[in-house]
Amino acid sequence: MSSRISPKHIRTIVESIIFGGISYVIIYFYELKNESLAFAVLIFGIYLIASGRISEFKFLGFEAKMKDAENKPLGELTKEISMKSVDFSQDIKQGVRALELKIVPKLIREANKLKILKIVEKKDRNKKYYNPLAMYHYAKYFSHLVFVDKNEIFYGFLDAHTAMREIEKDIPEQYQGSLEGEWVDAVVEDKLEVKFVDMINQWELKEPIIIEYIVMGATRKQVLDKMDKIGLDVLPVVSSGLKYEGFIDRDTVISQITEELMLRQHAKKGQ
Repeated sequence: MSSRISPKHIRTIVESIIFGGISYVIIYFYELKNESLAFAVLIFGIYLIASGRISEFKFLGFEAKMKDAENKPLGELTKEISMKSVDFSQDIKQGVRALELKIVPKLIREANKLKILKIVEKKDRNKKYYNPLAMYHYAKYFSHLVFVDKNEIFYGFLDAHTAMREIEKDIPEQYQGSLEGEWVDAVVEDKLEVKFVDMINQWELKEPIIIEYIVMGATRKQVLDKMDKIGLDVLPVVSSGLKYEGFIDRDTVISQITEELMLRQHAKKGQ
């Protein structure tokens, strides 16, 4: 049986090598230090190779196209499904039951979206409004917690996994089973002191809660640069008045840049 490589495969290999070389030159020569922008270049190259358009790749004009695409304002934000904390604030039994019967099925149906749990500031900061066990059980099914006041003004955010670890630290060993769903006497539950949740009840938000955000109107490059600087792949987006608008993730920004480059290539072919 012949093991010869077909001309089509040879062409694909050659085109891949050519594009790899061009990509390296572009990234090095134009100093695309942002890894995400460099990745967008590579994705675009894969598209060109797969669509048989590598010959249309114009090296001298690429820098302008890339800079134009990355310097445009963000498009649509990352798709999300959000829920306000009012549904789990007080009664742990009722909250978890509602979670299991109503909320979890909805979250499963929306598996491709970010799951955002909004924690809303309460007027009485001396009251233990937020229950640590309820917050823990809800956090299991969400990706991020975002902290806002009643007017949706942004105060901070945190990934749900970190929130769960913070709660776990202060649950006594004899009550660790409650984190797996075991019933805990209401009197005992009332006496649980969890520093992380107490901080939220008093609305004295500090580490590990993150006070970082993107303002609507920021360019794609500004978003990627900030993500690289602080080491995060997801950031909240706010209005100029700090009203919470949603989240943006790295993949969404890269997709917006790549899609624009592809659309330009299609438009050029149609001319």
